[in-house]
Amino acid sequence: MTNDKNDKNDDLILSDTDYSDAQNWLCFGGNSDKKTDIFVVYPTVVFSKNEVNIPFAQLKNETMRSAAQSWLSSIDDIISQANVYVPLYRQLNGVMLTKYPPREMWYHTNLTPRDDIFAAFDYYLTKINKNERPFILFGHSQGSQLVMELATTFLGNEKYQKYNKNHIVSYAIGSPFTQREIAKNPFLKFGEKKDDTRVIVSWNCATESEYSSKSYENFLSWKDDVLVINPVSWRVDEIPAKLNENVNARADIKHGILIVDEDETKFAKTPPAISKFHLSEIPFFADFIKQNVKDRINAFNLS
Repeated sequence: MTNDKNDKNDDLILSDTDYSDAQNWLCFGGNSDKKTDIFVVYPTVVFSKNEVNIPFAQLKNETMRSAAQSWLSSIDDIISQANVYVPLYRQLNGVMLTKYPPREMWYHTNLTPRDDIFAAFDYYLTKINKNERPFILFGHSQGSQLVMELATTFLGNEKYQKYNKNHIVSYAIGSPFTQREIAKNPFLKFGEKKDDTRVIVSWNCATESEYSSKSYENFLSWKDDVLVINPVSWRVDEIPAKLNENVNARADIKHGILIVDEDETKFAKTPPAISKFHLSEIPFFADFIKQNVKDRINAFNLS
């Protein structure tokens, strides 16, 4: 099943969530004293069996707010280089992982969650940023899927194409991204080096055993034509790069998987649809991402 409700170039659907209301933002720019913005979409943080939160968590869900804030704090070193904007959104409840196959998961993410994120980004761009500052998009897992939609469907729409000039980079981490998606936005390309701009970068991790057994083909984060960059070297090649003294990360470009040779026995068991390393796709590379944000901001300012 696919979601074709936004196929027409002039037919973006924005929810009626009021993003002029500060209560609908987890973070709203701080002091706004930096020259660059970062718009962040948090991952799946709600796993509730309460019917009111099925299939989508409600905006007033305090568990979502606190869990999202905790996740945001975990990436503070990365995102604090910019003015941080983080909208609350009615995300797809994590308990649906056991109810929907991957294609159904992405279909539902592109309903209410996307409508909220589209509305929030519209408010941010038109009322706050106003095409006056460069911006970065950043998301993981469900948030990554929504960042992809912003970078492709949203910024590819004729109404918003003028904002592409200030798009530095989109980090769409932990969900599948393909060349077909890029084609939705003529101003977008997949990143190929550490300092190219107006690009999107993405990676999906697997353990050595998940890779050798090909179990990654059952992951939510995988499609047969998914794109991948190595976030250590920031290259699109298969040369292993040192994550630390004992661990390498290498990409399989053909199959779109980033293999990390860390000891997987140290990591908790996960559902079959998720890699053991899924929750580590940012922590593994945090220092490299932090430096990369700086590199790309500098490159944009010099361009």
